[in-house]
Amino acid sequence: MGGVKRKYLHILFVDIQKDDNNEIELVKKINSEWPVCQVVYVSDSFHHVMDAYETKHIYYILKENFEEKLPCILDKAIQQLRACGNKEIVFQCHGGVNVRLKLDEIMYFERNLRVTNVVTREGRYVIDERINEIEERMMSEDFVRCHSSFLVNFLYVKACTKKKLILKNEQVIDISRSYWGIVEKEYVQWANKAAG
Repeated sequence: MGGVKRKYLHILFVDIQKDDNNEIELVKKINSEWPVCQVVYVSDSFHHVMDAYETKHIYYILKENFEEKLPCILDKAIQQLRACGNKEIVFQCHGGVNVRLKLDEIMYFERNLRVTNVVTREGRYVIDERINEIEERMMSEDFVRCHSSFLVNFLYVKACTKKKLILKNEQVIDISRSYWGIVEKEYVQWANKAAG
């Protein structure tokens, strides 16, 4: 894993073999490299169930029950991912500095040419990650994609119209035509949930 370009694992199904303990060791490495990854063990027996509990995982399921339980497994994995995503995120900034930011401190992400600006209440950080990579990694309902170049935190939105987001600091961010309607609808849903 060390020499491979890092990809983000969200859900991993591990077929655990009766006569082999290699899968448990692999999951220990996954837990270390991708702590947010939701691991599901799938097996023909409960032979390794005690070994599995040495690792972080959300299910140990028999293959005969897999199809029936798959919707529940995916629901749980998504809930866990969202819960993990609502805390902090680490970025490697230009200059080689790694910064850890709380998601609720980030106002928005803006892609400009070949870099992405992470704009917070306190300042701005420059990273190489693309908007879609960030969006995938965060799994947060507080952020909305309103443009190919913008990912905005609803916590900082004062008003939302069909064509623009008005932030609490009076900054205006345009909503591109392909996102018209979708963003407004998501904002209403988010605001109702936040109020409730």
